[in-house]
Amino acid sequence: MIKHIRTKLTAAAEVAPSQPQVAEMPNFTFAAVMGRKSIDEISTDLVLVPVLCGMNVPRDLHTKSSGVGDFIKAAIKDSGFEGKRGEKLLLDTELPGSTASSSRHVLVSGLGRHDQFCAGTAFDVFVQCIEEAIRLNAVRVTIPFAPNRGTGSCLNMKGMGHKLKAAVAHCFSRLDAPVSLKEVQIYCTAQAKSFIQQGLAIPVGEGAHNCGGCED
Repeated sequence: MIKHIRTKLTAAAEVAPSQPQVAEMPNFTFAAVMGRKSIDEISTDLVLVPVLCGMNVPRDLHTKSSGVGDFIKAAIKDSGFEGKRGEKLLLDTELPGSTASSSRHVLVSGLGRHDQFCAGTAFDVFVQCIEEAIRLNAVRVTIPFAPNRGTGSCLNMKGMGHKLKAAVAHCFSRLDAPVSLKEVQIYCTAQAKSFIQQGLAIPVGEGAHNCGGCED
């Protein structure tokens, strides 16, 4: 009897469907050198450039090379990009050595109007960036956390960190296979780093992507 039962269990195990491989969450790292080192001096595969609707192209793109900065500004202007929420523009440009086989890219992402900016906007922009990084087979994506007087009253650095974590978790929860993305690098000032780390330390719960999740 015992032998018969063991045979049945073994047979069942052999025909049981294999579990899909779950994509492993990327690591959050910091390049807390904003103001001391330009973003085009950092090795990466994809850089996010957020733009507010109705505002001029950001004067300070944190680039050392004027050629890189001028290229990004001209491309944004020539494309007719307005910065509306959900609008995006993907550019190829000269960035330092890529860690992936794909070309290096800049993702210009619209934030919408500053008076309508909220936690949900930040979440959507982060999701858009992570999804693009996955599609491009990027290994490292760089996201700037720059102080902004137009949006800081709604969402501070701690809240932004939490929204980034929630966005990454949201994107990876929908994957059923491993991906190339291994690192989400946050480009910020040394002063902002500790506040962003506090936001990253907050557990991601249900509904974390909603506007009600603003952090004070």
